[in-house]
This record gives sequence, C-alpha cells and structure tokens, in this order.
Amino acid sequence: MKNDIKRRRSIAALLAFVFSVALCVLGPTSQAQAAPLDPGDSDPATVLTVTQHFTQPAGVGASGVFSYELTALDGSDGKGDLPAGAGDAGEPYRFTMDGEATANPFASITFSHSGVFTYDLHQVDAGEVGYTYDATDYTVTVEVGPQEDGSYTIIAATAQAAGADGKAAALVFSALFAIDGTDSTLMTNPPVNKTVQGAPASDETWEFDLTAQDPANPMPEGSDDGSKAVFITGSGTAEFGQWSYTAVGTYRYQVTEKNTGAAGYAYDESVYTITDYVTPGEGRLVLDRVVTNSSNKNVDSYDFVNVFAPPVSGATDVPISGATDLPISGATDVGGPLGALVATGGLILGPVGTDAVPFIALLSAAILGMGGCLFFLLVWKRRKDDDEDAAVSVRA
Repeated sequence: MKNDIKRRRSIAALLAFVFSVALCVLGPTSQAQAAPLDPGDSDPATVLTVTQHFTQPAGVGASGVFSYELTALDGSDGKGDLPAGAGDAGEPYRFTMDGEATANPFASITFSHSGVFTYDLHQVDAGEVGYTYDATDYTVTVEVGPQEDGSYTIIAATAQAAGADGKAAALVFSALFAIDGTDSTLMTNPPVNKTVQGAPASDETWEFDLTAQDPANPMPEGSDDGSKAVFITGSGTAEFGQWSYTAVGTYRYQVTEKNTGAAGYAYDESVYTITDYVTPGEGRLVLDRVVTNSSNKNVDSYDFVNVFAPPVSGATDVPISGATDLPISGATDVGGPLGALVATGGLILGPVGTDAVPFIALLSAAILGMGGCLFFLLVWKRRKDDDEDAAVSVRA
C-alpha cells in the first residue's frame, strides 16, 4: 500500500518535472513569435503604394527612370517572400519607375506561409551627373494571414522612414534633375566699337541698345524689360556685359545704334543679331553663340561708323519759307534796281545762300552778246537791201 502511494507520488513528481521542462522550452518559443500588427484604420494597399515624384527644368528632357530595391530582412517569423524575378535567394527584388508614377511591388508577392515579415525599400543612387536622388530608407512590416482558399495574403502593414518620427502613410520618393546653368564667364561678349569720321568741333555721346526678342530672355545686369543701353562719347568701345542661361532653348537679341539727331552726322543704321543656342551638357548647360551683321555674315564685334560733314557756309541763314522770302547773300549791299536784279540772279542762277554777283556778270554778258548779234543782223540786212537797190538802178 505504502509502495503504491510512493509510486504515485514519484509519477506525479515526474509529470510535474516534465511539465516544467516543457514550459521552459515552449515558453520562449511562443514569445519569439512576432506580435500581430494593429491594422488600425489604414488600408495595406495604401500604405504599401510606392509613389515617385520627378522634377526637372522646363525643356531639358532628362530621363525620369529610377531604380528601387526591396529586400526581405530576417525576423521572428523568418524572411518574407519576394515577387517573382528577385533572383537568387537573399538578393533584393529590383524594379523601376518612370517620371510621375506609382507601384505596389508587394501586391505581386505570393506568400508561402503566415507571419509578420519585415522589408527594406530604398531608391538606388546611380550617381548620374545632374541628378539628386531620394535617400529615404523605409522599413516596411507586413502581417500575412491565410485565406479560405488556402492561400496567404497581407492583412495589415506599416511603414516608417529611417530617422523619422511616426509611421508613414505611404512610400514616397522624390528625385530631381537640376543641371547647372551656363557659365557666364565663358560667354563670348563682342564689344561695341564706335568710329567717328570727320572733324566735329566737339564729341557727341552715342547710345547703343541691346534688345531681347522676348523680354523674358535672360539679360545682363542693368537691363530693364528686355533692353539695355550703353553709351560712348566720340570714338570708343563699350560692352553690354554677360549673363547665364538656366533652361535649354534658342534665344535671340539685336544690337543697334539710336539716332539721337546730332546735327551734321550721318548715322550708321547697321543691325547686329545675336543667336544663343543652349543645350544640355555634362552637368551643365552649354552655350553656342552666333553673331551676324545686316548681311547675315558672322562677326566678332558690333562696329558703327558715323560721318560728320560740316554745314555749307550761309546755309543756316536761309529760312525755309517761300522762295520770294529767300535772302541772297550780298544782295543787301546793292541798292536800287540792281538789288532786285541781284536777287533775281541769285534765285535763278545761284544755289540758295551763295553770292549772286558772278551770276549778274554772266547775265549781263549774255544780254550784251545778244544785243551785239541783233545789231549785226540789222546792219547786215540793211546793207543787203542797199546792194539790191543799187543793182536795180544799174539795170534800169
């Protein structure tokens, strides 16, 4: 009897020991299982949507294709599955997005079992010149559960960017292409060359204008509404200055001289055209400048020549009213009828404002010559008549 009691107690102790060992072994194992996610109010499809934003200067046309890597990390429930095409075991799944786009690589995963799995998602920095890549690194956690048909699907998901507080509502990446503008110090900057021919008593100040075909075009410092003026006194040289372009395109300008109406000068009406072609380069826009003259020939400066011709003596004394009001130089020195004759001679024979005396002499000589000829004809005619009369008398 006593032996039976002892036997039962031994069996009970043994069972208690076995149970304790089982708790020690199974307890940690059950605690190692990842805790289910709290789906909250978020939709897994929304949380797991990858959105790409891409910006670049207008007219550049840079490629907006960027690569991404999705890597399954070790966790309590092991590694999660990856979409087909991930490559060898342990390698990340790679995919691309172009421009403004969205994707959900998690939707293409075929899960083989339930669990809570962790992933890393980031944009690949390809190191291309001119590009700024998004360095955000997301840790994505998904809970996978069974469905009635025996397959498995994501029932909850969370995402968090490294170093950020709180959870991310979606997986968003932004990339930028921001190529540097043209180097203004490398811009060909032809000078304005002004030459004055003649011998003016004093130097005039000349104005030269740089005018953009489109007022929105880049311009040098000191410009206003697509125009800039430089000034040169007498003969000399000036420059409009340099500027930079930040967008691809073709830009045109004209360089002309302003006619300020300086007395005695014939102005140069040349028109020079600047055509700037701006194209993408290695990390910087490239400028190719062509400058042509009015004959469409390439030049390397803007050359303007003004000719000074002094006014004719006395010309400033001539009013522009009717011809009867025109005073004749020297006429006021001659009185009486001769004064009227001088005026008439000046008006008929001499340029406006010139001395009429030489013309009076010519006129007088002409009148005397005509009178002499008439007198000669009259004498000749009378003699002829007398000769004829004498011949008649002889015959009679």
